[in-house]
Amino acid sequence: MSSPTSSGGSATTGGVTFQARVAAWYGVRILADSSASSLFDLPHSTILNYLGCETGQSVDDILVAQATGGRIYIQVKRSLDAEEGSESEFASVISQFVKQFNAHRLQASSQGLNLKPLDEKDRLVLTVGPTASGKIRNELSNILNRARALTPEQTIDSTAVNADEQGVLIKLKKHLNEAWQKLIGSPPSNEDLKGILRLAYVQTLNVESGGNDETSAKDLLSSAVLKRPSAAGAVWSSLLDICLTFGSTRTGGDRGFIQARLIQLGFDLKWVQSFDADIQKLKNQTQMTIQRLCINSLMKIGSTQIKINRSVVTFMDS
Repeated sequence: MSSPTSSGGSATTGGVTFQARVAAWYGVRILADSSASSLFDLPHSTILNYLGCETGQSVDDILVAQATGGRIYIQVKRSLDAEEGSESEFASVISQFVKQFNAHRLQASSQGLNLKPLDEKDRLVLTVGPTASGKIRNELSNILNRARALTPEQTIDSTAVNADEQGVLIKLKKHLNEAWQKLIGSPPSNEDLKGILRLAYVQTLNVESGGNDETSAKDLLSSAVLKRPSAAGAVWSSLLDICLTFGSTRTGGDRGFIQARLIQLGFDLKWVQSFDADIQKLKNQTQMTIQRLCINSLMKIGSTQIKINRSVVTFMDS
């Protein structure tokens, strides 16, 4: 987060709890593998496989990595309004998005590195709670959705179609221009603005206790992750603890790490669904090996067959 004293900062118990809940929601989707639906217009085959908190990136609250190499950079604000002030929380979020979008350019310039810019696999996400302003949850979200459909000839002014959206767009453009000018030293072009807005999303999650997104996360645990569905509530609580630890230690873990931690706590997990094809190949190979061993365990002396009972066959067949 931007600072320990900000409204969403790590010194604020409520903010940490909401951030940990959002992180745990993503943790469930990582565990669910291909059983979880894709997010933010990513391909349906997208699988999430890493979760980090307080990452040190410009957008630093949560980092989720995809198996295909893309990244989802998430800034979490339980409550937020579309404010005009340059020192507002809204301006801070937009500044973080601008810095993340240009991180490759700045590091390449300062360190002589050839880093990959954000591309169509990457996402910049503002995750808010249901108490956030409708200007964020609705108007800003609508603006960003339309930005992804702009033609080459259109400007971002085409993303606002009513007075409420136009008011939010004015503030958004102000913060984008100020952050870009301060960071790069020149104003953004129309293509720059379209490029960053195409990757930006607003996500509203109700992951507080009893919230519908907490409930859906537990349902996904029950159906796709756990051998014993009734343990979903306990696993959710354990995931919250894991994510609180990730945040306090500024670390993270991949699917295997999270699975191992849950297994250590005594939970029985299903195998990862995307491994099904590989598991089937192993089963087929095992069956072929058993058949070969059975054939090779027979010897013929005249018309008499002598079978050697190999313990390995019994073991593999079990």
